[in-house]
Amino acid sequence: MQKTVDLIRILGLSLALSVTSTLVPTNACAQMDVGSNELNTTVEEPQLGGVSDTINVIPVRGTYRDPLANTAAAAISSASRRTLSTDVHTPWQIMHALLGLRKDFRINHKDRMVNGLQWISNGPQFEGEDWFLTSDWGAKAHPYSKPYAFEGHANQSLAILSMLGLPPEHKLKAGGKTITIADMINNAKMEVSEKEEVSWSLWALSRYLPPDAEWQNKDGEIWTIERMAKLQLDRLMKKPMMKHPCGGTHAMFALAHARNIRLQAGLQLRGNWLQVDQQIRKCIELARVQQQENGQFSTKFFEGKATEEDFDKRIASSGHVLEFLMISLSQQELNSSWVRRGVDATARDIMANSQSYVKCAPLYHAVNGLRVFLDRTQANSRPDRIATKPFDLRPTPRSTNQQQSKPRQPGTERRRLLLPRLRLRRSSTTQELPIESKGWKPATRKSDIPADPKDPTKNFKLPSSTTGKDA
Repeated sequence: MQKTVDLIRILGLSLALSVTSTLVPTNACAQMDVGSNELNTTVEEPQLGGVSDTINVIPVRGTYRDPLANTAAAAISSASRRTLSTDVHTPWQIMHALLGLRKDFRINHKDRMVNGLQWISNGPQFEGEDWFLTSDWGAKAHPYSKPYAFEGHANQSLAILSMLGLPPEHKLKAGGKTITIADMINNAKMEVSEKEEVSWSLWALSRYLPPDAEWQNKDGEIWTIERMAKLQLDRLMKKPMMKHPCGGTHAMFALAHARNIRLQAGLQLRGNWLQVDQQIRKCIELARVQQQENGQFSTKFFEGKATEEDFDKRIASSGHVLEFLMISLSQQELNSSWVRRGVDATARDIMANSQSYVKCAPLYHAVNGLRVFLDRTQANSRPDRIATKPFDLRPTPRSTNQQQSKPRQPGTERRRLLLPRLRLRRSSTTQELPIESKGWKPATRKSDIPADPKDPTKNFKLPSSTTGKDA
């Protein structure tokens, strides 16, 4: 089996995409008990080359007060130098880049760098087939056909688009027709089923729907966010975590996000939700005790302490674990020394291996973890959040005292909205950026008060990047 995997790696993308339909069933491999990559298949994703021309570098300005935030931002900037092309890379790879780089993602289209989100929204095709399709219940991304071509999991594209904070009214093209995110949300609600994988559907719908939402699917079944969470948890319990895509990290990310939304709405964790929270806390503790001395997380996800010399294999696990931690930890826990060492180690690993070959999925999931870290810890970065109405996109107004002492100049709000989210003085990505310094201390907020031991969720603070409200 290993020889087969190695042979496919050597032969590259064309062979992988041509032979894998006979190796993997057409249900996106969600139930296969092989491998630990994102599709749970023996077929490996083609790799990206090293960094290229700096034309693709994310524009960054200013400096964070926290040196660790500077390190994370520098790593994101480094990852943005790996140029993807519309005529070379697949929807799978491009969507993962969009997940990590968000609205700053730029892609090479006909030898010209263009905005990735705008290009994706304008009706692209892959091998003559549309990326997005209309359906009886709205619209959806092109379903799985072969590994690493279109989305590998139901509603994976919708979940990725949700991380950009796109409103339901955002428009895309599907075969010449205009569709919206709302159409994709409705289709996801109609097609949810116990026969399908629910990780990415839970991820997406928990971002857009109220935590107590209830609906009927196409078969007349009653579904709720809680039912989806219970189904996901039950599946995690039936087999070892390593038998799930990416060691179960995507399933845990979705569960943590759904839990966060529930807490933000002021709802208690009881019954199924209490079990979900216990599983989240278990995985957090496993990540902590299995962390390497250099700060990197285990290369066996949650299954034991291990490390890898190969960057691609190392970041595949460590980066996914970091992504889960960034969404699941409380605000106070983000300032823990072990967490900060993990963020620092992952960021430096990305920068130190900027010329190493790596797969899109591991790299950009790690980058997404760094983005969530910045969204949650840096007040001067504009968090990605779901905007349910135009008002939600406006900058936070100044206090009355500030407005009286220093009137806002005409057009200031508009300019502030257009500033890039990342603000870091342009510098070499190899510059030493310490984790901590004497001049920086974590901001003291009510959310940083230690959790009540009798109720660990009492002081939980949901980042504004995961909800439609300012946290």
